[in-house]
Amino acid sequence: MLLVLYFRSDLHLWEKETDFIPIVLFGKITESVYDYLDIGRLIGITGKLQVQNYPDGDNIKFFTEVIANEIKFLDSRKVNTAI
Repeated sequence: MLLVLYFRSDLHLWEKETDFIPIVLFGKITESVYDYLDIGRLIGITGKLQVQNYPDGDNIKFFTEVIANEIKFLDSRKVNTAI
């Protein structure tokens, strides 16, 4: 999943920050995604956001992922018309 945040910096300029958040799938949802999801498809995800932490030396690192309950395909599948 791609998450793009826009925020104002200390200099009052708009800046963009991009994060990629993993999505965890189980059961039949996995089969649908495997069969129908292609790069560039638009999908909607319903689920829960899970944040875990783990020690890394003297620091604590955080890991965020989405546990998907439902995925909806929001666009139609593109047909390859190249000959």
